[in-house]
Amino acid sequence: MRKLEREFKEYFSIIRGYWTRKTSLKSLMCILGSLGCSFIFVRVAVRINTLTGKLYDHVEKLEKREVAQSLKLLAATLIVYMMVYALRLFLEALAAFWWRKDLSKRLVSKWLANRSYHHIKGAIDNPDQRICEDVELFCNKILDTIFSLITQGMTFAAFIGVLWHFPHPLHLDIWGKELIIPHFLAWGSLIYACLANILLITIGKPLVKLNYEKEKKEANYRFSLMRLHTHSEEVAFFRGEACEEKITQSRFKEIESTYFGLIRQNFAVNLFRFGYKRSLSILPVLAALPLYFSDQVSFGQIMRMADAASCVLVALGIVISQFQKFATLQAAKNRLIGLLHAIEKEEEIKHIRGANHLGVANLSMEISGRALFFQPLNLTILRGQKTLLVGMSGTGKTTLLRCLSGLIRPSQGRVLLPKDAIYFVPQRPYLPLGTLRSCLDYPYPLPHREPVITRILEEVGLPYLVSQLDQVDDYLKKLSAGEIQRLTIARILLSKPDILVMDEPTSALDEANEQLMFDLIERYLPKNKTLLTVSHHASLAHCHDRVEMLPQANQFATI
Repeated sequence: MRKLEREFKEYFSIIRGYWTRKTSLKSLMCILGSLGCSFIFVRVAVRINTLTGKLYDHVEKLEKREVAQSLKLLAATLIVYMMVYALRLFLEALAAFWWRKDLSKRLVSKWLANRSYHHIKGAIDNPDQRICEDVELFCNKILDTIFSLITQGMTFAAFIGVLWHFPHPLHLDIWGKELIIPHFLAWGSLIYACLANILLITIGKPLVKLNYEKEKKEANYRFSLMRLHTHSEEVAFFRGEACEEKITQSRFKEIESTYFGLIRQNFAVNLFRFGYKRSLSILPVLAALPLYFSDQVSFGQIMRMADAASCVLVALGIVISQFQKFATLQAAKNRLIGLLHAIEKEEEIKHIRGANHLGVANLSMEISGRALFFQPLNLTILRGQKTLLVGMSGTGKTTLLRCLSGLIRPSQGRVLLPKDAIYFVPQRPYLPLGTLRSCLDYPYPLPHREPVITRILEEVGLPYLVSQLDQVDDYLKKLSAGEIQRLTIARILLSKPDILVMDEPTSALDEANEQLMFDLIERYLPKNKTLLTVSHHASLAHCHDRVEMLPQANQFATI
């Protein structure tokens, strides 16, 4: 019972964000239209059942004229039946898409809020696949499941009445005693369908876990291929094709073990489903045949009761017919809940804002329970100071910047930040997908006049990119490392930040261009700017007011 309650709460936590708001009005209208279609669909199905019974009666009596009239009426009813069914699916698909659009938007917003996309990287696998594919699966499958339940519920209510009002009981002779079973078609359908559902749930229970694992491993395999595509140039330089092939094949081998388990389980489920489906057209007829042979009912009545019993068995066998969809839906729900829990669990790293300087106090860092980098560290950078932070590889320069930016939480100590926004330039440059102009505007678009952009691109040594400002491309792949660093400097010059923190911003440039970039920073940025630059060596000392050395790991330092 607790498990059922937990499942309900998890489904509700995903559903409530959309369907309880005004934005869902369009989808709600589609839902109501689809419900109306379901009601008409069932009523038409009952009408077809009645017409089919009359048709068989006319056939049995060889009434050719009545047969032709019945066929015409049946054909017209079938056209209405098909149109209503298609309209229901159309409205359902519209509602699912609008819901998916809203749910995707909300999940992406949650994922991006408080830098959760960065903090949960190790906590869950493939958040991109969960947002893209699992959201689509969830929205489509849950609406399909709900409407199937509603439609089959209406079908059951309509046709169980037909069976229940069948006037002839079943007479059985057991060991010389006569046993009379009233409403035998109704009771038999209920018992048969319930036993079949219980048996299928037992057989197919492992499918939920297998579908979850399959989605995870398929995403890992796709990521390995995508990573090869992203870093194709580097792999080509190394001639690492053989190694990359081994990596991708090992990822596919993980899919293989899960996939074979999945098809084995699906084999058992499909075997049972097919057997149940085929039995629906035979068992009701067999059950009613004794009455036909004793001339208690006509052939048309037999066929009508058999069709009604088949409809009841289909309605009650909703778990059987939809079990694989249920398993896929449950796996998608579990993956979305995992993403939401990971996001909600990750708290925002908050630093002390409003200090009159940038720095850290008694800061130390531990990774995997082992003290690394610095302990404890004190660093103060006053407003207007230009500081160069130098240290050997592994002394924690980049880790310190990650602490300042809120990407990682220090083991102890405080991070002090002024009220003004800080412009960080990471060690690995980043350019978004889009036009070159959007790369220069990233992350906060500012109104820049064309001559200003042109002049700055020329000054940083990229005049040939002026003509490509409105060209859409993946510039992170298209440009060289040096060009990307110069473009990053151009972005800084356009933004004019008051506080600038850079991690080896000119490591791919020669000394002359490195000097040029810092001269431009000095010329374009405000006079009272605060600058913190991280570097491996002190060659940039003349561009700063002071140079501070970061001590090696496990040494105590006050800077």
